[in-house]
Amino acid sequence: MKLPSLLDFPVASRKILVRVDFNVPVDAGNLRDDTRIRRSLPTIQYLLEKGATVILASHFGRPKGIPHEELRLDRVARRLAKLLQSPVVKLDEIVGESVKHSIRQIRKGEVMLLENLRFDSREELGDEGFALELASLADGFVNDAFSVCHRLHASVSGVARHLPSCAGFLLQDEITHLLPLRQSPKRPFRVVMGGKKIVDKIPLLKTLLFKADRILIGGGIASTFLNAFGIHPGRSPWEAPALETAKEILRLAESSNCQILLPSDGVAVHSDTGEVLGAFPVTHFPPEGVMKDIGPETASRYQMALKGAQTLFWNGPLGVFEESPLEKGSLQVLDAVGALPAYRVAGGGETLDLLRHTGTSSYFDFISTGGGATLAFLAEEPMPGLVALEKML
Repeated sequence: MKLPSLLDFPVASRKILVRVDFNVPVDAGNLRDDTRIRRSLPTIQYLLEKGATVILASHFGRPKGIPHEELRLDRVARRLAKLLQSPVVKLDEIVGESVKHSIRQIRKGEVMLLENLRFDSREELGDEGFALELASLADGFVNDAFSVCHRLHASVSGVARHLPSCAGFLLQDEITHLLPLRQSPKRPFRVVMGGKKIVDKIPLLKTLLFKADRILIGGGIASTFLNAFGIHPGRSPWEAPALETAKEILRLAESSNCQILLPSDGVAVHSDTGEVLGAFPVTHFPPEGVMKDIGPETASRYQMALKGAQTLFWNGPLGVFEESPLEKGSLQVLDAVGALPAYRVAGGGETLDLLRHTGTSSYFDFISTGGGATLAFLAEEPMPGLVALEKML
């Protein structure tokens, strides 16, 4: 996949609109993880060094077109200024004459950050008028937000129809590191798949069946697959609408030489009291129990199943890792990943939280900033943000 490069893009003395993803997690009003902000720094610093006027645009949370004080980007602007060690001018609006006036007043070396794009309902609708208003702020457009490239949003694909456009360094980095998994992963290729909802992972699972040798299932999605086998571990929630799809995936696995591994035991938590009851075979689970982690037998099996891997992709936790001791299953399997002489990639919002919580980010050669975008890219789905840039060539 070839995209127009920022290195070949004329930026000196030009106003450049940069779509970034500063949708970072927040705890008690504080930014919990600024990874996505840090990963955008090379693009921003390059533009400043080349003499461009940098105008940043990002979404934050899900305001659904209605401004919320707690979803304003002021905290993000302060963190960005600290990381850049240079001023960041945060605006309270997204488009309009007052924004254009502020852009004209910007000083050399300053960065401007527009207000939360999703305060305007036209953003998520992919409204052409909104895309034109955003485009009118600049002379060129840089997409550096891989994590939203699967969205048909005004700032993602719409602006690129009205301005000369290219990919930023973060976006190019994502493509470079994910392409080997999508095109020709070295075998044996192992996949660890967890998380809560199987429906979000169906396209990728169907694609990986014909690329991976083994897929290790955990987390909430494991219950749906177990139900496809007629195994009902206590009161563990499962997705009834996805049951037939789970059965189809298991059938496809048999004909594609891909082995799907499911938990043989799990850690039960009392559905009413929250008490950890212990580890039980999935076939003899306490009636009042909810499976919140893979059990020690499953973790050992999964460790063995990873041996010999040349490529590994991890998406989603294998248990409710935020609640000790329910991170043990994920951590045990992660320790095996850390010892692999393989090309190891992780992706997904929950995955980033898991790696940060367990201190295991160093176990991976690349960690994608995308959630749904990473899954869509690996599943070879059309991505509007990338398609718009490809048309620039």
